[in-house]
Amino acid sequence: MKKPGQLAKKRKHLSLAATFLIYCCYTFAQSKSGLENYSLVGNDHTYSWMPIAHYQAKKGFYTELRYNYEDVKTVSLYCGKTFLVGTKKKIVLIPMIGGSAGTFSGVSAALKTEGDFDRCFASTELQYSWSLSPENPGFMFSWTEAGLNLAKNFFAGVTIQTTLQRGANEFEPGVMLGFTAGRLCVPVYFFKPFSTGNYMMIGLNYELQFLGKRKV
Repeated sequence: MKKPGQLAKKRKHLSLAATFLIYCCYTFAQSKSGLENYSLVGNDHTYSWMPIAHYQAKKGFYTELRYNYEDVKTVSLYCGKTFLVGTKKKIVLIPMIGGSAGTFSGVSAALKTEGDFDRCFASTELQYSWSLSPENPGFMFSWTEAGLNLAKNFFAGVTIQTTLQRGANEFEPGVMLGFTAGRLCVPVYFFKPFSTGNYMMIGLNYELQFLGKRKV
C-alpha cells in the first residue's frame, strides 16, 4: 500500500478484505456480498480512503469493485472464482483477473489465500499489475497477515506488505488490532510503527448474505 500521495505506498488489501472474510463461514449454499471502507491517515495528517464492494455467487463466482486501491482516482473491477480446500479446516483460494482505469490504467492478475485454524488465522494476497501507460510502471504487490482470536469478538496479529515497482520498492511491516460485532468487522492497522514514516489504516466492513428460496 502506498502512503498518501505516493504511488508505491497506497495499495491496500484487502485483505482486506481478507481479514474480514476469514470470520465468515464459507459455503456456496447462499450468495453474499460485502461493503468495505478503509481510511488511511499518515503521520503528516494526510488522509485517503479506499471503498471496496464484493459479491460471491452460490457457485463461487467472485467479483470485486475497488476505488483508490491500485492508485488514487483509479477504479478497478476484478472477477474470479472461489475454491475451498479441506473439510473441517478450510483454506480459501480466490484467483482473479481485473482491469483498472484512472491514474493507473492496466490489467492485473491476483490470488487471495485465506485460512482459519481454531483461534489462529492467516491470509495472503499476491497481485501483479501490467501498466498500459509508460508514465506509470507496472508493479507487484503482496499483503500477508497472521493473527490470533484473543476473545470471541477481538483479534490481533502482524502484517507485512511489499511493493516491487521500478524505482519505488517498499517493505512495510505492521501490527493489527480489531473487533467484530455480528457481520460488522473493524480492523485497525499500524504500519512501520517505530519509524518516522508510520501511518494507520482503519477499516469498516459489513457482510451481507442473501437467502435463497426454499424448495417445497
